[in-house]
Amino acid sequence: MGKTMDILRRKIYESFIFNFIMNLVELAKHSQVMKPNSKTYNRAHPEKFMDFFLIRFLLFIDEIFEKAFKPFRKLWDQSWLVVFFRGVYTNITTNSVVGAVVKEANFIYIIALYVYVDKIIRIFAGPLSGIWDELFFLVIVAFFIYSRIIWNKRYVYSAMDLPIAFFALIFMLLVFINSPDFAVAIEGFRVVVQHVLWYYLALQLLRDRMTIHRTLWTFIVGIGLLGFHGIYQYLTKAPMLGNWVDSGETITTRAYSIIDSPNAFASLLVLFIPIGFAMFIAHKDILLKIIALIFTLAMGVSLLVTFSRGAWIAAFLSIIVFFLFMARRMILFIFAVVFAALFNMNAIYNRFSYMFTQEYRMKSANGGRIYRYNYGLDKVANDKTIGLGLGRFGGAVATNHNLAPFYMDNYYLKTYIETGYVGITTFALLILTLLFNSVRYILGIKEKEDRILSYGIFSGMIGVLIHNFVENIFELPFMVIYFWVCAAIIVAMYKCGHRKDVD
Repeated sequence: MGKTMDILRRKIYESFIFNFIMNLVELAKHSQVMKPNSKTYNRAHPEKFMDFFLIRFLLFIDEIFEKAFKPFRKLWDQSWLVVFFRGVYTNITTNSVVGAVVKEANFIYIIALYVYVDKIIRIFAGPLSGIWDELFFLVIVAFFIYSRIIWNKRYVYSAMDLPIAFFALIFMLLVFINSPDFAVAIEGFRVVVQHVLWYYLALQLLRDRMTIHRTLWTFIVGIGLLGFHGIYQYLTKAPMLGNWVDSGETITTRAYSIIDSPNAFASLLVLFIPIGFAMFIAHKDILLKIIALIFTLAMGVSLLVTFSRGAWIAAFLSIIVFFLFMARRMILFIFAVVFAALFNMNAIYNRFSYMFTQEYRMKSANGGRIYRYNYGLDKVANDKTIGLGLGRFGGAVATNHNLAPFYMDNYYLKTYIETGYVGITTFALLILTLLFNSVRYILGIKEKEDRILSYGIFSGMIGVLIHNFVENIFELPFMVIYFWVCAAIIVAMYKCGHRKDVD
């Protein structure tokens, strides 16, 4: 296998196309328009949160438990049961495929394949579809506790630990303060807060560069395959629901893959297209570059055929953010390419131009987004401080309980209507804190390859935040989990570069 890969690499290096591309790259390095930003970064993130009383108290408690665990750990390690199973494990895994898989196994790869696992469970184990991710969450927590006791795996702290805890606490207080129906409020709390907590677990699982890079590749290959599936759906004119397009439009097919919603699928692509593009730029191995490029192009084309206007805009702005980090001179060139494509691809042009028609404005005001936004603002007019209550308007919980006739199609407005100024301010502070700390961590990443990848991750996250202005993206469990796992990857990249062992 290795010899075959070496031959393939040599053929690629000797090919006309490869040398043509490399000549273009060399020219770009010396051009004033396309050359990368020359400024480099390597700033250590001053993790002042470690001096907070709560963190110091938790570390103190951890040391007390460590003193209690240490003797037990030694007894456990020398027990006949452990020695027996260790011998069985060694015999089974030594020089075997099973051994290689087991040694490299990590829960984070299952998290990266969340959309696939969720789809399979919904098809073959329907009763578990609503709780499997919660059970999986508890399994990982139990595994971490076991690792802490038996293997002395220390908890990895970050600057986002306290902001997320504060966010969860405020929203829990809102449940008790303002819950006309407590069961609905708890369900609404779970939708808003529960999946954010995956950040804590993801950061504990991302303990070395190899795991981080494998996780990113799992994402890109997994979502890239969905991109190919979306293209296939468009080419074969897969059936779609009638309310996916307005009656005045001529679109007959919108890609949605296994996500069952073109807008949700588009947001998934918005998150990972900049990451795939960053992988194409960052990797030095030509085969990895080609693989990253192929899957990124598949995601890009699939995004186009979702015909999600909000996602198109979000993806465009996320790419702009990426080049603000990488090569600011390229931004005008990107604008030119996008506008040229817009005016030369009829389907895309028609989809955009329809927004500026009188028909679209009338429909939006009579039942579309404008109507829904005004309706929601009227509903909360007398409850602006704490809102109508979690789960009571504009989202899946409210719709399932017949408390609202529609989705809000603006996650921030939906959050404001349900939780008022208190909730939306808390959520805004969480997001702003995340962005601020992410940039500080990015500027401190030592490895150039990792820093470029972090640019892509951050840009994809910005794209999702933008898309939330026109969709309830953070109502989708997989999108919230993926978003916060990406945030954890940025932090883990920094920590792996600044510690020999993040434990």
